[in-house]
Amino acid sequence: MRRFAIAAVCLLAAPASAWAGSGGFLAEPTDQLAVPGIVAGAEITPEGNVYTGSAEVRFAYGAGLRRWDVRTRRLTAGRWPVLRSTARDGAVRYAMTTLMDTVGGRPAVFVHVEATNTSSRRSAAHLRAIAGHSFGADFRFPRPATPSQPGLYTQPGDPYDRHTTYAVGDVDRSHPLAPHGSASFDVAIPVVPSQWSAAQLAALAAPAFASHRAAVLRAWRARLAGAVRLTLPEPAVRDAFYASLVHILEPRYQLADGTWVQAVNKLQYQSFWLRDASVMAQALDLAGLRRDAADDLGFFASWQQPDGLFISRVGQFDGFGQALWGLGEHARLTRDRAFAVAQLDRVTRAMAWLDQETKSDPLGLMPASNPNDNEGVAGHLAGDDFWAVAGASAAVALARVAGRDDLVAQWTAQRDAFARTVVAAARRAAARNHGAIPPALDARGGHDWGNLWAAWPYPVFAPGDRAVTATLRAVRRRFAEGIATYGDSLHGYLGFRVFETELERGAQLPVVDGLYASLAHLTATDGCWEYGTRPYGRRLISGDLAPHGWCAAEIVALTRNMLVREHGSGVQLLAALSPAWVGGGRTVALARAPTSFGAVSVSLRSTSRGATLHWHAPAGVPVWWTVPADARGVRLGGRAVHGLVRLPASSGSARIAWRLHRDPRSLARTRARLATAYRRHHMAPPYS
Repeated sequence: MRRFAIAAVCLLAAPASAWAGSGGFLAEPTDQLAVPGIVAGAEITPEGNVYTGSAEVRFAYGAGLRRWDVRTRRLTAGRWPVLRSTARDGAVRYAMTTLMDTVGGRPAVFVHVEATNTSSRRSAAHLRAIAGHSFGADFRFPRPATPSQPGLYTQPGDPYDRHTTYAVGDVDRSHPLAPHGSASFDVAIPVVPSQWSAAQLAALAAPAFASHRAAVLRAWRARLAGAVRLTLPEPAVRDAFYASLVHILEPRYQLADGTWVQAVNKLQYQSFWLRDASVMAQALDLAGLRRDAADDLGFFASWQQPDGLFISRVGQFDGFGQALWGLGEHARLTRDRAFAVAQLDRVTRAMAWLDQETKSDPLGLMPASNPNDNEGVAGHLAGDDFWAVAGASAAVALARVAGRDDLVAQWTAQRDAFARTVVAAARRAAARNHGAIPPALDARGGHDWGNLWAAWPYPVFAPGDRAVTATLRAVRRRFAEGIATYGDSLHGYLGFRVFETELERGAQLPVVDGLYASLAHLTATDGCWEYGTRPYGRRLISGDLAPHGWCAAEIVALTRNMLVREHGSGVQLLAALSPAWVGGGRTVALARAPTSFGAVSVSLRSTSRGATLHWHAPAGVPVWWTVPADARGVRLGGRAVHGLVRLPASSGSARIAWRLHRDPRSLARTRARLATAYRRHHMAPPYS
């Protein structure tokens, strides 16, 4: 193999050409490149360019110098951020691999391109790498940017200068290829060139790509070594779970004092929000990555005001309850007494703030606000109050772990009294809104958002309550393509709170359908996005770039909860299984899933006639098993069972007999149906 090293990039003219869309849902996807702990990151644009805080590098290939085709861009092994895409020009096949690694603590993007002649005749390989400040306005994040406070939007970078930004090297325009021969090209791009000396930049002229690739894969395998072990018959669903963990971990960076900041992505969302970080930290805990979750939660103290209020943006009072919930969930799932004790002072001040504010509010609720976000309406927002109740309940859990029975009693009484006030206000608002809980409890209009948290993650309302039923029915009417809408746009993760509530209600197949529909809207690298494209539209998200960490966290949490979840005084196993996961000798398993009772494991190996169930929970913990929705005539231990079944012991195994109803649900079928629907609307389909 002939190898050519390019010392970053050279400036050459290349004609523009049309390029095809993504193999995932979005027509023009983006990806992030990052090393956890390092604030500077980079983007892979829809054209396959590398966009940093200092410059953009455009790649062109083939005799016509075409822009890169990203339809085949994938994560290595379905999860690791070593991205590979392919293209073809005549007989020459090109494969590009892109990753980020550090050299002496300084981040750089490494690009490796292999060109292979697939014919028995001589040919030639062509590659160009072109540097500029930027080659477009859409699909890029603003840079450079310095935050006014640690945690706000930040993007390191240097002013672009073609003469000093990179060590410029020339590139041969054409390289002969013998029949079935190959050549490779390596490009190294310093993310923040001012961090590099001239000698260090020169050293990048010969990047050891193989060693960087091995180091990145080794580091990521070690980082996820403590994660739960998930086994599913659909590899694409399993890969989405682990890729989502990577999408959460990539944008995390450390401040000078060692504090970790959980950003949403390395692109336009390289910022911290209490609400996003709370959901992401809980997902890390559910996945067994308790140290990463604890590190993320350590930054919450920076966003608590002296009076006890947790808030990260003006008017966004949902972050108060979500911060308490994040801290309490970590204490509950890890049972880490030292952590709980260390947080008691902050939580005590927060609960005192809640007590004072609700007593002074005319309605006894959280303060009215106009956050100019999410609900899109001013007033007493339902989500602020639902989350405050959830936060108060999490405070009780934290006090219990800390061994403070006095605070458990005090905060339980405070929570219950506040919850009664919230329920009464929400019922009055629902009565004015055809029975459905509106976004604001004292104002009309707005978008579905916090009102969808009425019964989950904390049952302010019972999941089966008539107000919850009416709210779910109303928001379901506004679904499109199987997921939630926000205004006239699809929304990538809003619907998960609906699916989690339906899981609480025991609605198995709607939950499975919701998971499938959500996964069918991911990018080819399992990246989530927020909103920005209409149903059956052009699938363009030019400003709200993927991947999105909150959305990734929802995938992790829902998948875990479908297999193992807390249920009253015990745990529920396999609460919602896809018909594609049972029968035919298939195995579903989740090993050592953290719960508030300790680690729980479950596996189910099944055929069309029955299954073998194995489970393990801590001694004395009640365990329930859920009969799959497509199973008929189910017998466990010789007796007929249905619905939710109490298992005879905390750990054990059982033989199950059943007949399976033939159900065609699967992720592949969901994707195919989505593509067909787009064709019927005369729009370019995804997965083309």
